[in-house]
This record gives sequence, C-alpha cells and structure tokens, in this order.
Amino acid sequence: MENFYYAVIYDVLQGNDPQIVKTQTMRKLKAKIIRMNSIYSQRLLVDTGDQDRLQGEEPSLHRLIKARKRKAVE
Repeated sequence: MENFYYAVIYDVLQGNDPQIVKTQTMRKLKAKIIRMNSIYSQRLLVDTGDQDRLQGEEPSLHRLIKARKRKAVE
C-alpha cells in the first residue's frame, strides 16, 4: 500500500497542476502515509511490555521477536 502512495506522489509531482494544488495533495498523501505507519507501529507495541523497551524507544523487529520468544518459553 505504501508503494501505491509513493507512485501517486510521483504522479502528482509530474503533473501540470498549479503549485498550490500539488502542495495540498502532497500534504494529504503525507498525512495518509504517516497514519499508515503509526497504525503499523501501534500493532507492534501490542504484545510488548514496558520491561522490553527503554523510555521512548521505538521497537525493532528483532526486539519484538525476542520478547515473543521469551513469552512462549514462560
């Protein structure tokens, strides 16, 4: 889905629309991509506890796999 938005961004930049229309469209697409990434990040945090990450740390795939393996062993 993310690749779709990047293709749309490329098409908007290549289009002949006025600059103000391009800017508004780019802001809308940026907001959609940010929302999509934040939803993905929230799904990653569902099964991780506070002991599995530092304050303000974004979870990596490696840490998530380790945390799930620890839970499976317990």
